[in-house]
Amino acid sequence: MKPKGNINENWRVSNENDKISEYAFEEVTEDEFNCVLPSSPNWYCNNILHSYNGYFAFGGKNACFIFDMKKKPPICTWSMVGATFSIRVTAVSLLSTFEDPSKEPDMLAFAAEDGHLKVVNIANKTTVTEHKKHMAKITSISWTHVNKTTIISGDEKGVILVWDFVNKICNVWTPLQTMLTYISSSPHSADIAAFGYMNGNIILGDTKKLNILHTFKNHINEVCHISWHPFEGDQFVSIAKDKTLRIYSTTDKILRKSFTTPRNIGSRNNSNKNTQQTSKPYFTVLWLDNDRIVSSFPTGELLSWDINSGKWKAITNGHNRIIFCLRKDDLTNQLISVSMDRMILIHKTSNLKVVQRIPTFGGFVYSLSSVPQDPHRFAVGVGDNTIRVWSTGDQADPYNSASIWHSIKTKVTVIQYHPTKEGIIAFGTEDGHVGCYSSITQKSDVSTSYHKKTVYALEWGPCSCSKEEQEDEKVKVNCLYSVGGEGMILMHKLGAFNQKAVDIGALIKKHNHITSPPSRSEIKWHQSYQFVAIGNEDGTIDVFDAPYLTLLGHIQAHKKIINSIDWHHDFTADLSDCSFWIASGSNEETVCVYDARSICLQEKSSIKAITVDTPYQILTGHSSRITKVKWSPHAIGVLASSSYDGSIQVWDVKKNEGLGNYRGHLGRVHCVAWSYVSSDVLLSGGEDFCLHRWRYTETKDKMPPSSKSKQSKTRKKKKKDAPEKDGESKKELIQTDEKPPEESSKPATLEEASNQQPSQKASQERTTVKDYSNVNGVLSDDGVEFVEQLDGKHRGKKPKVSLLKLSSIADSKKKELMQEDCINLATYLKAESTKLGSGCEKAGITPGSEEHVNLGLYTDRKGVFTMLSTESQNHKESGSIDKYNHLQIWQNSIPAAIEHAVKNKCLNDSLVALSPLGGYDLWLSTCMKYAEQLEERSNFSMAANYYMMSGDFNRVINMFKANNFIKEALTFAKSHLPKGDPTLTELYLLWAKKLSNENSYENAAECYLACGHTDDAITMLSKRNDANAIMTALKVAAIYEMTEKCDQLSTKAAKALLQEQRWSTCFELMKERPALPMINKIQLVVGEILLDYVDRKQLLTLFLEDTDNHQTHRCFSRKSKLVDLIVACTTPPTGVFYILNFALSFQ
Repeated sequence: MKPKGNINENWRVSNENDKISEYAFEEVTEDEFNCVLPSSPNWYCNNILHSYNGYFAFGGKNACFIFDMKKKPPICTWSMVGATFSIRVTAVSLLSTFEDPSKEPDMLAFAAEDGHLKVVNIANKTTVTEHKKHMAKITSISWTHVNKTTIISGDEKGVILVWDFVNKICNVWTPLQTMLTYISSSPHSADIAAFGYMNGNIILGDTKKLNILHTFKNHINEVCHISWHPFEGDQFVSIAKDKTLRIYSTTDKILRKSFTTPRNIGSRNNSNKNTQQTSKPYFTVLWLDNDRIVSSFPTGELLSWDINSGKWKAITNGHNRIIFCLRKDDLTNQLISVSMDRMILIHKTSNLKVVQRIPTFGGFVYSLSSVPQDPHRFAVGVGDNTIRVWSTGDQADPYNSASIWHSIKTKVTVIQYHPTKEGIIAFGTEDGHVGCYSSITQKSDVSTSYHKKTVYALEWGPCSCSKEEQEDEKVKVNCLYSVGGEGMILMHKLGAFNQKAVDIGALIKKHNHITSPPSRSEIKWHQSYQFVAIGNEDGTIDVFDAPYLTLLGHIQAHKKIINSIDWHHDFTADLSDCSFWIASGSNEETVCVYDARSICLQEKSSIKAITVDTPYQILTGHSSRITKVKWSPHAIGVLASSSYDGSIQVWDVKKNEGLGNYRGHLGRVHCVAWSYVSSDVLLSGGEDFCLHRWRYTETKDKMPPSSKSKQSKTRKKKKKDAPEKDGESKKELIQTDEKPPEESSKPATLEEASNQQPSQKASQERTTVKDYSNVNGVLSDDGVEFVEQLDGKHRGKKPKVSLLKLSSIADSKKKELMQEDCINLATYLKAESTKLGSGCEKAGITPGSEEHVNLGLYTDRKGVFTMLSTESQNHKESGSIDKYNHLQIWQNSIPAAIEHAVKNKCLNDSLVALSPLGGYDLWLSTCMKYAEQLEERSNFSMAANYYMMSGDFNRVINMFKANNFIKEALTFAKSHLPKGDPTLTELYLLWAKKLSNENSYENAAECYLACGHTDDAITMLSKRNDANAIMTALKVAAIYEMTEKCDQLSTKAAKALLQEQRWSTCFELMKERPALPMINKIQLVVGEILLDYVDRKQLLTLFLEDTDNHQTHRCFSRKSKLVDLIVACTTPPTGVFYILNFALSFQ
């Protein structure tokens, strides 16, 4: 499998012809390459990366990481949990408090989504100082060495805090009340900073005086990044989502230059990608040197801009998705970039070519797999819906990795390399699917048979068959066995994934005549493929013979669900003592090693299921459940185990001693694997989204911190532990929040994959570790707090409470008391079988009574009823009304249950539904009482239903009326009362009055019309006194032929229309109403002339200066029809002047 891109630089041999810089990197040998593949830098955070003097830091999920760039290749030297589990780190900054700016950073500042800003000491990981003055998500922080004691931070509400973290002085400033997107302090001036905002504005501010020096309003969309000139302090460049780069002068306070990013660059051979294809385009910019600026393109390329010419050059073969941040390290003269493709790239600044790729993870590291045929290659199952293949033996690129995502739609919870066929990786997912991927053909095949729940175990093995099928003489490892959360094992044939998978559980049940087999949780084949061990949810391990799966024996290993099984290897010659050792881990805190020799070496002619209940060794030390056990392939009896306590332990099984304990993870550990090349190298992954490569011979501790864990466990046991949910799985899944904000509504939360079915007494016990320490300078003790936070969430779950509380308590008595109960029960049953009714006297007990309530279940029906009576009385006294009612119903005492519920006003639908069993009268009274109860609780709609069931319609109407639901009362009455019922008229009038008070005159008029009160309806319609309302009333009066009303409303409507200057409507009204007084018609004509054709002042001047009738007639010549009407109605010239004056006075 080839890595992405072509990296020509050799990290072990210096290339004199193409030097990255003059800096002399410290070569890291393969033996020293203990590294961490970290979690992905958080998306859409433009301050998530920072570099300073040979180091770069970033925030991934809720943790911070620091890489040493002075080493070749760069390695992770520091990490720390920065926030609670569900809160992301949003910004980081390396700090140096030394006067000499060339010294290494000694502090790290980071901000979180909850508004928390903290400064920690890198050397000892202690908190120097912190504050939580922000009331919103912190979007950006900024620090420069010219003002080394001050950190500037901003949040989504636009609040800026200038924090002197040494003197602990914090100044609050809000220059603009909108979301602040970026802060960039000047590296040349101590008190100058540029602030970018969501609306595109950039404010140049004085952070000491807290005033605005200038506001640049050139961008029209969100400002993504700002970068200062590296040598001149009066210039900076910005880039925004409007796809423009703009260079500003702080001296002249002007925009000097502007560049527009290209629409497409044609960088891919398969397509020309452009910003329009990106759902959420994002940009970043960095002023690299005097004449060169580097910006990002939404499809992952870098654009190198020549400032003088404005031309750009695309740099490909880097990222393939959005780049969120660019930073330059001045000491090593390198450029660092982080992207949505979950890669951290290091570039040469001279030509921007990639010299190093560091893969990162966007989800839990669930599973690891490697095989001796390709010992340098590890497959990693990750919760970001991918499989990563890491080639640790690549001399040119030790971080060489490839991502596999074809046909994978959910989290990859388990993977397994094929033991003999090269490059075939099997994978199981959270949604229950099983598939294979070939790294040679680069194709994947998903089985058509799938599990109902999450896949937790995969194993390659030979085909299992029934005795009726023919067995092949040669063993072929051509089948994939998968175990799902529902407890089933399926066998998928390689190359025939489109065929139905074989249910191994049914095969075992049929062949071994097992009536009720346990739910399965794990499977592991012996190296010889003659035996297979299957772990169960009840903590046992069954061993079967191949290929017919004949049961050879049981191993009573644990009491809780089996999480992991591993047979001892056969790679060494002398295996006389341990060739059949089986190591197992469960939800318990111990690792057990059993010798299955007596089970496996039985004579086939006389096979008998043997039970082994004595372990060879019990390895104690972990303080939480075991997730994985793995034998070392290099030594005999060396075992590694990973645990939820956040550590990995290496054991010498024969001596029952610890060889090393690694505590570098920042949370619970899911998987561990040995390197087939180096005898002391292991890889491990967990819930911190990280994959660690480490040596157990270099660990500081030899055993887990059991002493403090036990103390913690003792304290916690004083509190009542919440039992597991029914069907809780052996492993837990957590949703990631690495999707962009618009793609995920919520941030990531802990999620139990409830896919298993443990026994009723199995409870998940979690304890925390409080003594983590640094190992080889990589990571330390912060996983403790992380584990405590997760455990706290689970303890908050409410346990399920049984209806039979007293019986449950009695069944949990001490063993001695339970043994005495068994004797009493046997005496009672024996006496009852001899003579009915003599059991109580003979045994001296009354089954089901308060003293022996639990024994009522094991006797006759009378005893059960006595037990139910005792239990129900206890619930009644304790106020558990619902539980009391349930048990009364079980005793067929339905009237008593209903009577008690009515008395306590706790009737419900179930009791009403059961009431017909007590007769019609009981049902009728129950409906009425329940309706009254619902009415008291203001549930009127439900109460109406139950009043209806009892036939009391008037009660429904009165209930709605009393509570001012007139419309509902009227609707119900119309649908149930006969036409003409006076109640209807009463309701209509009542509703009309209510609507009138609310100024809903039209609705009130409808009510009056419905009940026959036409006059009231017309009065209500004309109440608004506008033309439309009066015209509506007029039309209603005309419909009912109310002549007198029509005449009154016509005059009123004409005046209203004249006032509103609606001439045409008024003319239509005159045509329809010929009896309209003439004066209204004259007012209409003159008013239209005056307002539409003649200026009022001109007309008055005309009357005063020139009274010639001929000229006056000419003024109205535009409307000859109207003039004719005026002349016809009056005698000129006196009449015209009279009419005009009258009209003027009217207007």
